[in-house]
Amino acid sequence: MNNKKWLEYYIQCLQVVSADKAVAVYSFDFKFLYASELYLRLSGATTEIIGKRFQDSSAPGVELAGELYQISQIVNETGKKAKFILVYPSPIDQIKKCFRFETYRVYNPYNGEPICRVGEIYELNLEAVNQLFNVTNLVSNLNLSDLSNELNSVELSSREQEILFLLLLGKSYKEIASILMKVHKKPYSASTVSSITMRQLLPKFSAHSVRNMLAKVSQSRILTTIPPSLLFIENGIHLLEFTEE
Repeated sequence: MNNKKWLEYYIQCLQVVSADKAVAVYSFDFKFLYASELYLRLSGATTEIIGKRFQDSSAPGVELAGELYQISQIVNETGKKAKFILVYPSPIDQIKKCFRFETYRVYNPYNGEPICRVGEIYELNLEAVNQLFNVTNLVSNLNLSDLSNELNSVELSSREQEILFLLLLGKSYKEIASILMKVHKKPYSASTVSSITMRQLLPKFSAHSVRNMLAKVSQSRILTTIPPSLLFIENGIHLLEFTEE
């Protein structure tokens, strides 16, 4: 069976078996030949992308097209499988989410020649993201252990949790304000962060200084994970690796 016929047959098979998978088929000139319904939903693309390149679409994450092109080119030329983590706003709810992406070549079994490239997307839940980004190790390094009854009753707003965690990481008020602006897409100033710290956080921990508050927090389990909003500060490609097929 020649390459064209085998490619047509392969795509027909995918249409049957990939109903519950997020999978797409690309030509070696980077055009979409097929995309499952789930792939389109997770990527934010539409059926109009068939026959086009990703960078020519309006799908979320299109700003990463340059990096994706370079990865795809390596896969095309070397035959290696690329695995990476892709972070971009979910087209479903516009919340930044994390996806595991794999892409690899497919061969015609009759002559051993490569006929196309396949990409698969897997949405990652918060627990999986924590593991991938070694959040557990990061938290343990902050000595968040030995539960304190006194601090266990402290209730923090999501904004207070974000500021407290960033203070634990040694960030300045100015740096925290910059991060919060990126995360929430609205202005924050160093004075605002300082005000929340001094007027809201310190009283909740009965602390007389920021250092005193952080010392108390580091001996408790008031924070046991990174606030979810801080996991996805930047869109991008992470943990890239190439493996043999």
